Amino acid sequence: MNPRAVIALLIGGLIFLAVVLPVAWIINTQDWGVAMIFPAPFIVYGLMKVARRLEEWARAG
Repeated sequence: MNPRAVIALLIGGLIFLAVVLPVAWIINTQDWGVAMIFPAPFIVYGLMKVARRLEEWARAG
């Protein structure tokens, strides 16, 4: 496996955890957390864009 692919996978995993875990925690524990469901599609879209950029970077090497 390409070293850039491994780095991209690790970075993507860290970004995913750094974004999804707090959002899920807020939705689960806060009274107003239900409102976080509305920006969730935009958060997922942003994560997809990050994944595509990381894939492009990994394939460029």
